[in-house]
Amino acid sequence: MEPHNSKNCAIKIQLISNNIGYGPPPNSDDEVEQRLTLTADGRVWFSTYAYGFGDGTYQLSDIKRYKLDVSKALCVLSSISQYFYKQFTPCFATNIGDWTLRITTNDGSISRFRGSLCAHCEVNGVDLSDLLRNSLGIDSLWGFKGA
Repeated sequence: MEPHNSKNCAIKIQLISNNIGYGPPPNSDDEVEQRLTLTADGRVWFSTYAYGFGDGTYQLSDIKRYKLDVSKALCVLSSISQYFYKQFTPCFATNIGDWTLRITTNDGSISRFRGSLCAHCEVNGVDLSDLLRNSLGIDSLWGFKGA
């Protein structure tokens, strides 16, 4: 992995995973979106949203805020930087949900990436969705490919 102070190294990520696809609408209390923010100092915000009343406005179901060990946060951010700035190839499917990722780097630039919720994102043999789940301790996290 590249050093954390190198160019294009993430200091913050914001990942929104949405599992709305084609088909019948979900029930009002079904989880349809997850939002994750992770910063280099280890701060984590994880929110889940239910479908709500079908008016396009999701209802906040749960929010967790906590501090992660900085070394774990830096490992995750480094892996995400390595994948998205060196290996990423967009993958889109029309019948499933999608994700959007916003990466803020140490030089202040912001990059945006997007894909379907079936993406296989892997660095050095480690799946990024699994890395996020394991490092953050959130088993239900969809990440880039769903749980």
